[in-house]
Amino acid sequence: MGLSSINIDKNILTLFKDLYKFDESCPFGLSISYKKDIVCNSRHNIQMKSVSRFPKSYLKLEVRRGIDMQYTYYKDLYNNVDEDDMIEGFRRLREDLL
Repeated sequence: MGLSSINIDKNILTLFKDLYKFDESCPFGLSISYKKDIVCNSRHNIQMKSVSRFPKSYLKLEVRRGIDMQYTYYKDLYNNVDEDDMIEGFRRLREDLL
């Protein structure tokens, strides 16, 4: 499995390389996307923001073979994404696929 390194923070890239030995010749690829400090100013979300907790960040891991999606892990988080969230997401991905 290859690791997509486009727009990935260097520390996150190092963390995932420590978690798994990625092989660039593998036909499968893992892409990681996350966002932190989400602020929604849309008035359409006023009710949701006032009666429930609004996510502060998200983490998404995608495994693809070429352009075909094989697996997606997505999680809204109520704190900013941290190393423990990344490790938990990758652990879940491995459990689901292996």
